[in-house]
Amino acid sequence: MADHALERIVLLILASFSARRLANLNVGAAPIQDVNGGSCDFGLIGLAVMGQNLIMNGADHGFKVCAFNRTVSKVDRFLANEAQGKSIVGAHSLEEFVSNLKKPRVAMLLVQISPLFQARIC
Repeated sequence: MADHALERIVLLILASFSARRLANLNVGAAPIQDVNGGSCDFGLIGLAVMGQNLIMNGADHGFKVCAFNRTVSKVDRFLANEAQGKSIVGAHSLEEFVSNLKKPRVAMLLVQISPLFQARIC
């Protein structure tokens, strides 16, 4: 019995070590920018109607904003259309999103509510 417990502990330690090593890999992603943080004043995740409007409002008031969306094509479409020529930076991964933010990092999450959850609270 004690052997099985020891095996589980060793496996947990190895799994933790492997996860940490994998987390430090930067395969296929853009290189992380600056260790001290990027240049954006705040970031927003979620490019639905409210997210886009909040980003545009921040940029119109002198803030440099980083935008991210789970569907990366929405980021590209937003940057090419509504955000063109404004102080808005797009991110194609969460790592890139975080690296674009000044320290201390300020991020907002605006995602659409699921229909199932909407039905429960209304």
